Amino acid sequence: MNLLRSNLSQEPIDAVYTWVDGNDPELKSALKYFSQEITEYKGSISSRRFRDNGELKYSLRSLERYAPWIRNVFIVHAGNPPSWLNTSPPNLHTIRHEEIFPDPSVLPIFNSTAIELNLHRIHGLSRHFLYLNDDFFLLRDTPKEWFYNLNGLPRFFFEPGHIPRYGSSRPNSATNKACGYTLQFIPWRGSHKSPAAAPSRTGWRRFLGIPPHRYMTAHVPQSYDRDIIMGLEARFSSEFKATRSHRFRSPDDIALRILYAYSGLAHGRLEAVRLDWNSPDFLFASVVDDITRTQKTLKRLEEDPPRFLCANDDVISDDCNSPVLLYWQELMAKYWPQPSRFERS
Repeated sequence: MNLLRSNLSQEPIDAVYTWVDGNDPELKSALKYFSQEITEYKGSISSRRFRDNGELKYSLRSLERYAPWIRNVFIVHAGNPPSWLNTSPPNLHTIRHEEIFPDPSVLPIFNSTAIELNLHRIHGLSRHFLYLNDDFFLLRDTPKEWFYNLNGLPRFFFEPGHIPRYGSSRPNSATNKACGYTLQFIPWRGSHKSPAAAPSRTGWRRFLGIPPHRYMTAHVPQSYDRDIIMGLEARFSSEFKATRSHRFRSPDDIALRILYAYSGLAHGRLEAVRLDWNSPDFLFASVVDDITRTQKTLKRLEEDPPRFLCANDDVISDDCNSPVLLYWQELMAKYWPQPSRFERS
């Protein structure tokens, strides 16, 4: 067995979540006050970005059932932790933003991209860790080895949507523009046949030696190395500092997932793996106001459950009791019915 793989099999691996509760009075008040600063990219303050449908509870259930090898779980949040959370287990830790931001004066922050640039600063975090959004779920046994290849090289997952070129007018979301902004700092050194590269239909880009379009990182749990992020922070210190000061999502944010993934590929530190949106291992599902459409998308959970599910809240309605959100909550309770140790009895 490869020595690196052997070492990784013995290393502890933690899981880190970021979570927000849009109903927290402190957060709602601050968001209302500071959102007056927003003049464009108002999608970054949409209620759905802060709405809590209970996903974290069920994601933790899925993690405990299908990845029991995780050592510690860290939940990074503003305000108070979830009321249902049992904080007594010694391997559960709640982390407020104040504990990890090097300059707490920039808080409160409503920008997940800025928050992610501080995860490696969590005290006691294992060197190798998984990062999950609270709408990521597991539906099959997923051993630690699934995140590393036979040579012990970490695997990083990509999905088939290419990152827009920096300076492009479309798509116009701050998040997508930030990914393009980040990519300009990392030269392409891989093959045009890489799973992270979007192939040209005619192959002319490869023929002319032009770098390929690059794919987005997948909405699934991803493996990170704390020490590598520290190195990236040292190299891009001004960009890290600037992004950490952006209260809301900005087109000139440094996106950690893009910086980490493509710098890792450039230096041979990870293996690229593409997961199609409807592959056997991945389903990216939008929960939308049209309940029939949502039900059709999520029907696959019953017919052919994937390994990873990302269920993105794209419900425009502000009603937390809308039929589609109630349906989604019932579905989560159906597929992850067993409470985890992280819930109050």
